[in-house]
Amino acid sequence: MARKEQRLEATLARAKIEILAGGHFLTPDCLTLRHDGELDQFTMSLKQAEANRRIFSVEHQGQPLYPDYAFSENQGWNLLPGLALVITTLQPTLDGWGMAFWFRSPNSFLGGKRPEDHLHQELEKVLAAAREEIAKTMPG
Repeated sequence: MARKEQRLEATLARAKIEILAGGHFLTPDCLTLRHDGELDQFTMSLKQAEANRRIFSVEHQGQPLYPDYAFSENQGWNLLPGLALVITTLQPTLDGWGMAFWFRSPNSFLGGKRPEDHLHQELEKVLAAAREEIAKTMPG
């Protein structure tokens, strides 16, 4: 394996550790406890929401993990309505881990703030930052 590939793998591994250490990605079990729901039904709802691009997940140790910032405490722990727009915007170029990195990383379009920290208060700005991200990466 070339040194460049080794450095890239090490960087990705550190980034994944940092994302997981941030405590924002939870198992369906943990989310079910927050939502006072039934695990099988809630897991099915998460999978359906993910298929409809209303949430995304990352896989860790064979289990999907979902971002807690995708839910709104003020709306009975329902999915944040505008998140689907951000996911749909990012999905052509980013997979689940890519989205997790993007939401966690300081964003110059947001004044160096992380999208995950401003999703609830400034959804339109986060959406604009997602569009800017795609404009930088997509040809044409």
